[in-house]
Amino acid sequence: MRAGAVWIVAAAVGVVGVVAAVAGAEAAAFAMSGLLILVAAARWVWRRERPEALAVRSWPVDVAVSVVLAVAIAVLATSLPL
Repeated sequence: MRAGAVWIVAAAVGVVGVVAAVAGAEAAAFAMSGLLILVAAARWVWRRERPEALAVRSWPVDVAVSVVLAVAIAVLATSLPL
């Protein structure tokens, strides 16, 4: 799981880049928010394994930071003109 998580997150960030090129910045912001929610969910589920692409600190801090960033990006995407 450890090495696989690095490739999954890298691929997801690449998908966000493709979404930005095809659908625009607002869609890419929502895709990035979704990615962060998935990272938070994965970190919540695999608390002990610590996938290195998803874990920086203790799991509650990782989950909280990912969720706060996802919400902030979604709020900014809806409130700021792009």
